[in-house]
Amino acid sequence: MEFGPDKVFVVEVDATAREHVTKILTDAGYQVAGQIAATLKMVLASMPDVIVMGASPPDLDCCDLLAEVKRSEQARHIRVIMMADGGPAERIRGLDLGADEVLSVPFDDRELLARVRAQLREKRPEDELRATVRDGRNSRREARRVLRALNQGKRTLRLGVALLIVVAALVTGGLGFLYWRSQRQNVRVYTALAKLQTGIASERELLELARKARAQAEQNAIDSTEAQRQDLKRQNKELRDKIAGADPSQVAELERQLRTSNERLQKLETERTVAQDVIRSYSSSVCLLHVVVGFRDKGSGLILRYSTMTPNGSPLAEHGVGRNPIKQQLLAEMYGAGGIDEMRAIKRALDPEWKLAPGVLFAENG
Repeated sequence: MEFGPDKVFVVEVDATAREHVTKILTDAGYQVAGQIAATLKMVLASMPDVIVMGASPPDLDCCDLLAEVKRSEQARHIRVIMMADGGPAERIRGLDLGADEVLSVPFDDRELLARVRAQLREKRPEDELRATVRDGRNSRREARRVLRALNQGKRTLRLGVALLIVVAALVTGGLGFLYWRSQRQNVRVYTALAKLQTGIASERELLELARKARAQAEQNAIDSTEAQRQDLKRQNKELRDKIAGADPSQVAELERQLRTSNERLQKLETERTVAQDVIRSYSSSVCLLHVVVGFRDKGSGLILRYSTMTPNGSPLAEHGVGRNPIKQQLLAEMYGAGGIDEMRAIKRALDPEWKLAPGVLFAENG
């Protein structure tokens, strides 16, 4: 059973008296509920502002509801007005039992209303104080809840900061690893570039060495040809000197040797002149071919050599006839010229697998 503000709960066994009190309070504007008997559970369910109850203080069983209300933490603030028969002694007894007001029966209707208003006036500050206390408790409860939330937020914040630090450390470690890896790659690249530059330098050195070797080989060939020319000229001079002072029986042989030497010298000069003319005339389209062929003994494999003989058939030594004759390797030198395609065809025929160095067409034992 629910009530609005200024609620009055009437508990009276006598139906006539209960209806009378209910009518008085209702006409005064109060919200009234009447019961023959009531329990603490009913009171707590309705929570009235004032309870008007009929009782007989000398009867011990008359005030059970009053005692329960005053002992209850939830209901002790409810004002209780007791209606009791008798004089001052009964009123004192009712007050001692815990009633807030005792009204002697019979009573004046206006006195009942005055007593009810007085209890409501006294109860209102208490209700306000109780509401303030309740609000304070609620505020403290809310403050504790907020504090718990803040503590939880702090813990969450600390956890977030710790996670952020861990993530930052991982990111820093990852960046450091990537930087270290990039540095290693840079070092490798720089090393490769240095090796490449070294290789380029080595290749240039090799090309320079090849050029020098080729120039040296050409110079050696020229020196060899020139040495042969000088040797032939020297032999011619010696033969002429020998013819001038020789016996008539030896002149014919010496003249034959002189003619042979002159023919060789003339042939060498002719071949050299022809080769130079070919190079000057067709240097852009022809190749000069200089072939040197060495000979070996078929049985022993030894290199064949020759020595100049004296008129009496002895080998010519370094300082005349002696035990250490001058021996020269037997070589056949040939000069020629041809187109580049012809030279490539000759090299392909002599060296199918192109194992020899560029420009080399014949091996020494070819």
